[in-house]
Amino acid sequence: MKWHYRLPMIAALLLYGLFCLTPVSAEEKSPADASGKLTYEFNEIHVLYAAEFLAYPETAALKKETVTDSVYSSSEPLHVLYGVVSLGAGGDRKEEFIRVGEGSEFTRALSVGGSWDNYATGGEYRVMSTEFATGKTLEGTSVVKDYSAGWKTIKLTRTLDYAGQMKGLALSFKWDLAGSADSFFAKLASTSYTVDMDSLKQVGQQEVGP
Repeated sequence: MKWHYRLPMIAALLLYGLFCLTPVSAEEKSPADASGKLTYEFNEIHVLYAAEFLAYPETAALKKETVTDSVYSSSEPLHVLYGVVSLGAGGDRKEEFIRVGEGSEFTRALSVGGSWDNYATGGEYRVMSTEFATGKTLEGTSVVKDYSAGWKTIKLTRTLDYAGQMKGLALSFKWDLAGSADSFFAKLASTSYTVDMDSLKQVGQQEVGP
């Protein structure tokens, strides 16, 4: 598939992730353990789609040589896997997931909410965001909620024009500093990241979680 056909398709998938999300209701909920962790068991989990892309610190210099080539500073990029899974045999319950890694370190999360911000500089663009919590993850065929390591969030922000064309993606991170030390997430939370739109690629349907 040629690149100029692939990019609009991925943009549509990223939009689909927000619009088609429905509240998660478990097929079976396990009692919370002593730490407060909750486990929601499902008989099936399927990845509906997934996309990969690279994100760079906003402080990194960017020079565009061509439409498809980018030259960045020596800052290492974040490797991001994003997508949507369906939960349960009916497939009517859906969750967005994200995995952010750099080298051997990574963090992952499931969505906890989305929003539209109907404004941007000059009123030319619309902005929508999805927030993910690292204390909410997929473990096998279960959704696990465990916030004992503190409340850490990943925010994925899409910027679109009023025709619905994706113009930009950005990532930001927040942590309440509760829980055990996490040098990788502390590094992420120290800056914001801009996605290299030329790096976007669909990685197809998968039968595994993030």
